[in-house]
Amino acid sequence: MLDLLNNKLKRFILFCSFFAFCATEVFQQQPPALWFHHLGTEQGLSNPVNFYVFHDSEGFVWISSTAGLNRYDGDKVKQYHPNPEDSTSLIGDNIQSNFFEDRKKNIWFSTGQAIHCYQRDHDNFEHYYFRDSLGNYIRDDFHVFYLEKDRYIWVKVNTDVYRIDTHNWDKKYRPVFKTNFIRSSVGLDKAGNLQYIFSYYSWKDDGLEYYAIDNGEVIEKGKKFGGEALVYDLFYENE
Repeated sequence: MLDLLNNKLKRFILFCSFFAFCATEVFQQQPPALWFHHLGTEQGLSNPVNFYVFHDSEGFVWISSTAGLNRYDGDKVKQYHPNPEDSTSLIGDNIQSNFFEDRKKNIWFSTGQAIHCYQRDHDNFEHYYFRDSLGNYIRDDFHVFYLEKDRYIWVKVNTDVYRIDTHNWDKKYRPVFKTNFIRSSVGLDKAGNLQYIFSYYSWKDDGLEYYAIDNGEVIEKGKKFGGEALVYDLFYENE
């Protein structure tokens, strides 16, 4: 299984190199006609540093920042910030994850201080914490990276990766695995089931590591891949 994944990743890198070469040749022959709509602090963003962008099913664009959450409706930006007098506001200003929409059209994400679920019907937030295997509540360094089957939140906390059942926040959870890499993302099979988790991006380590997953458990760990490359983001294609 992991040999097959290795081959896919190698083909992906080769494809990217070939595409970059072809694109250079084409662009040298004919300037591309590109249109951009610039959206910055002058247009209402809370901060120019934005790592995550998500277009939801209602047409809104959610934009993370290190100083609050932004929702763009195509015309104007609405900002969300912590408010000590409002228990349904954000906890923490620094958005630390991408966004994941569930079947109720609510949106899951995390700041460093809490796992959040945006309640669309009320235009506010619910906040969640969970307990480790010793029963202690974890309350910081959250990085949500996947919502599985509309129920299970995959989240990295420090070096630990957890699979949390959103129907059972009081359960004691043990890490599925540990990693020194900062970011994580997933690879799905053709049926849409979680097949791999990739961990990458670190100040100390290069490349990436990957894990074969079945029913929330690691069934095989792959060797580190990518040599000395600093992997900042990753897209998995299951063809």
